[in-house]
Amino acid sequence: MIYGCGNNISQQLLSNGPQVLCCPTKVTEVIEANEVQIAFSCILWRTEESWRLTGYKARNSPPYDVIHPDWKVAVSENRTAAITERGSVVLWDKENRWRMLTFQTIEQSTGNSQGQDLEKQRDDSFQLPKVCEAETVESYNQTVHDKVEMGSANKNHCECKSVQGLSLQQIPTDSRLISDIPGSSSTLDDKNSQETKQSQKSFQKLLIEDNALLAIDSDGVAYSSNIPVQVGRQQVSEISLGKEHCMALTKDGEVYTWGGGMRGQLGTGVLHFSDVPLQVENLHGLFIKSISCGGWHSTALSDSGDVYVWGWNESGQLGYPFKTKEKSSLNISLAHRCQCPEPVCQEVTSYPMDGMICEAKGDEIGVTSHDCSRLRPQEKDKRINPERSKDVLNVQASPKLLSFWVESCSLTDIACGDQHTLFLLDDGSVWSAGMNKYGQLGLGHTECYEEPAEVPLKNVTKIFAGGWNSIFVTS
Repeated sequence: MIYGCGNNISQQLLSNGPQVLCCPTKVTEVIEANEVQIAFSCILWRTEESWRLTGYKARNSPPYDVIHPDWKVAVSENRTAAITERGSVVLWDKENRWRMLTFQTIEQSTGNSQGQDLEKQRDDSFQLPKVCEAETVESYNQTVHDKVEMGSANKNHCECKSVQGLSLQQIPTDSRLISDIPGSSSTLDDKNSQETKQSQKSFQKLLIEDNALLAIDSDGVAYSSNIPVQVGRQQVSEISLGKEHCMALTKDGEVYTWGGGMRGQLGTGVLHFSDVPLQVENLHGLFIKSISCGGWHSTALSDSGDVYVWGWNESGQLGYPFKTKEKSSLNISLAHRCQCPEPVCQEVTSYPMDGMICEAKGDEIGVTSHDCSRLRPQEKDKRINPERSKDVLNVQASPKLLSFWVESCSLTDIACGDQHTLFLLDDGSVWSAGMNKYGQLGLGHTECYEEPAEVPLKNVTKIFAGGWNSIFVTS
């Protein structure tokens, strides 16, 4: 089963439901999903046979029925990109066409500068790319779906006028977006083409934000936009993308970060910006198996099941208090009533912070109201470490071990939204911390939690977080 909570303003979780779902609620629009891509106003679900879009469809986002089921898709609020079955990266532009992005090699990026660092060859970060103004390409059509409605646009060719927000690094003015569909045509300037000598790579993972694109090719090389970034001398196995920073995990379990770090999200111990990947030294010697970027915070999961957190803690998303102990955000009485359709909060036996649980009752029209102002004490949870650190953190500039659980508990996965974090334990339970204005913590109320609290679901196998939403897959 699939459950979701958080922002439902665009009905991306529950049709005809309330705008805020603060309890895990069954997603009836999608029965099962193997992959979930969450944007602010829409969610893209990947099933066995196809992709499914719920919520608001932006004007410059593709209809889900033109996305091949074998493609790997990445979405943000205003941008959509995908890796085709051939391993090429394609972007959906404002002309309702898929355009292929070509990538430079490391040799092409460094060869013309006589060994200069990649940092000196790139423009300032977070600038919109310059794209060719005179180029025609053939749209993605018959190779996947023979009948695709493209509106009033020409079904064979269109002009490449603008593609916005592709990368942390500005795309060079001589780069080209061309179609990778067999038999397609493209008009390229011969001089520029000879100068760049761009080559096509096969890619295995892709992430996108409105102002950034991050990818890994089959050789373990990471790319920001179409430019390779040198992550030490190791192959990259995983990447993650925040609002201003990037993370890369090598096959040897080392973590590298780059981009904006003025909220400590780079984990280097200082607040700064870095245009090149820097190793997170405090994690050296640990084998990290998973990483996740929030909007402005970062997490890393070791092979022993320990989680390390750093970055911005404005809402308690690191799992540590962000206010003084005298001004705790945890209230004895949470005066909030939600209209979630199912009383799933009754399934939890304990809450970790103050030993609280909310009660639920049905009203005359069959809608369940959760009255979290009536709370009863519960027994202490044996999974919680009573000697855990409760340091007050606002910005954590270097990785810090989250010592919330006892040593017998092991984490299997982590997922970060903009300002909240989900933690999946090996017993199938999920815990959440951070911003909860839209109910994204799934705790039955909208008060933020400075330390992890247990989500009222059991037998959870997968977790997804993005923006102001959380998704849970149960067995």
